[in-house]
Amino acid sequence: MNRDPIAPEFKSLPFTPDILERLSKQQSESSASGCLELIFGSVRFFVYLNRGKLLYATNSIDPFERLERHLRRLSHQNDGLDSKVVKQLCQQYQNETDLQSDFPLDYQSILKLSQQQYLNSLETATLIGRITREVFEAILCLPDSCYCRLLAPNKQLPEFCKFDLALHLQQCHKRLQAWKTFTAELTSTYQRLYLVTEKNKSVTNLPTEQNETICKFLKGYNFRQIGALLDRDELIVAKILYPSIVNKTIVLRDPQSPFDLLPPLPTQNIFAPSEDSIEFGAPVEYSPIDRSSYRLRSSSSQETLISIEKTWKIVCIDDSKAIQEDIQKILDNKLFKVLGIEDSAIAVDWLNKYQPDLILLDANMSNTNGYELCSLLRNERNFKTTPIIILAQERSSLDSTKLKSVGATDCLSKPFDRTQLFNIIFKYI
Repeated sequence: MNRDPIAPEFKSLPFTPDILERLSKQQSESSASGCLELIFGSVRFFVYLNRGKLLYATNSIDPFERLERHLRRLSHQNDGLDSKVVKQLCQQYQNETDLQSDFPLDYQSILKLSQQQYLNSLETATLIGRITREVFEAILCLPDSCYCRLLAPNKQLPEFCKFDLALHLQQCHKRLQAWKTFTAELTSTYQRLYLVTEKNKSVTNLPTEQNETICKFLKGYNFRQIGALLDRDELIVAKILYPSIVNKTIVLRDPQSPFDLLPPLPTQNIFAPSEDSIEFGAPVEYSPIDRSSYRLRSSSSQETLISIEKTWKIVCIDDSKAIQEDIQKILDNKLFKVLGIEDSAIAVDWLNKYQPDLILLDANMSNTNGYELCSLLRNERNFKTTPIIILAQERSSLDSTKLKSVGATDCLSKPFDRTQLFNIIFKYI
């Protein structure tokens, strides 16, 4: 297949955030073809394009660990992908030192699995898409000081499927925005997780069986490895474990070599996606193995983004402005949306409009006190099961019998710190 010439401005230049955007815009002109190589310290990234379409992306950081991890995740649905098959395949290539920008060895392995019918067409495309997405998430964290060039390979990369580059970029931008939700505590998706003590085998707000399962992996596995072992997107893993990271039940350690060579997660929005509506799951065209043309939707990724983007609505009813401000400050996080109500007399109307996921309710207010309001809310159909946390100046002043009689879910004494507030919120939502 003849390819259009490489645009001269991409042949050799410093990497800047808009280069991938510019390449994606060339899709309509069918002019971006070749292998985009990016260099970040000792790490090399490769993005394979043909006529503006994205074929694959990989990097030099243990590509066979990445491949084996994603195959392990697929093995939850594919019994033929047992550990013996995966290890034999990876061992066949992993001793090779030549990255072969024309035909990367991890991609060769994927095509071989497909040809030997260990993977069907959908599984192959899913695998290629997930690996490419992980590599792109790292690329979008690269600083401007990186160097890049668009190479014209001696031979064309064999095509299995082609992704829409612009939509793939949008999805990765969106995922990075989701990762930023956790960057107060996290710096990398390759950080290793440990339980603080073996005696305390408990993760916040998880059923017993799930707790036992996930605690087995809190011995140095990173977020991506745990995701593969549990067959869950690593963003979902981060969201599940984040409360326990905040309250220090789980501690994070730096990424193990060589993953420490990858760029950290951005703490500010350096790669802002367009404000247009984002279509989750970049379309895929199969070629040339399966000539039928149809679109693959990455439903699991869509569900992940929807789950991560869900904000919990918290209402704080307290006539103390200082308490309202403290709670707003503590919950200044994309995980939460906080509504403060100082007058308990108007609280019910606001609560019916707002429909919160959890209510913080001061026990002592000048109009209707917290106990009375809690009892009133429990008689409302909309709030029969909503968690209601009673706040009081001293825990000793809280009457447990009274709390139970009015239907309060739990109580929290003031003043409280960030960890105490997070603990009780995540306990019930």
